[in-house]
Amino acid sequence: MITAIGGIKGGVGKSTTAINLAVQLAHLNNSSVFLVDADDQGTTTDFNNLRNELHPDKPAFTFAQLSDQAVRTESTKLAEKFDHIIIDAGGRDTVSQRAALSVADLFIVPCEAKSFGIWTLQQLEGLISRAREFNPTLEAYSYINMAWTNAPDITKITDNQETAKILAESEILKYSGLMLGNRKPFSNAGAEGLGVIELPRNKSTEKAQDEFATLFQRFYNVDLKSNLKVIGE
Repeated sequence: MITAIGGIKGGVGKSTTAINLAVQLAHLNNSSVFLVDADDQGTTTDFNNLRNELHPDKPAFTFAQLSDQAVRTESTKLAEKFDHIIIDAGGRDTVSQRAALSVADLFIVPCEAKSFGIWTLQQLEGLISRAREFNPTLEAYSYINMAWTNAPDITKITDNQETAKILAESEILKYSGLMLGNRKPFSNAGAEGLGVIELPRNKSTEKAQDEFATLFQRFYNVDLKSNLKVIGE
């Protein structure tokens, strides 16, 4: 299965999503995982280097930094050799992202509530529609990332609701109904070369881990919640 994580807005958690999906998939019965950094920002590459340095004992995945049409050619070539390919496709409409969508089975688009608008949705729909001309079976879903949680300002919670309403109107980019909060364990884990599910399970990490487990179950049909404590120990 080839999963691309992308969009047309930077800073909304695409690399974090790609990293955590790859880490979790690597934990599943020694699944073979190929993680691709197709984003010129290089966040996924930095994470991979850090993980290899600090945690050589953790479940591993194969990694490559690819760009432009190499994203398509290499992913196609390796699709039969790996159980899962995860592509961090970046946050702009680039050749690399279009190449990723031409071969992906699943396209996941994180959207941040405070910066989302109808113009963004229209551009995303256009990107997906063009990709489906060459890849008609491409499934595309959005979710709200870094959602406002326990905000003292009620307008912040309204941002979540308004963004969900906009996303739900699209028939091209389907809204998954999921929201992940703007929670520190995601960034803390990444800074340590870990996935959020690899952090110790406690009161400060459980909400982030449970939210990610819900997202993972939605897209990969695997229930993680009973295994989170074991993974994080």
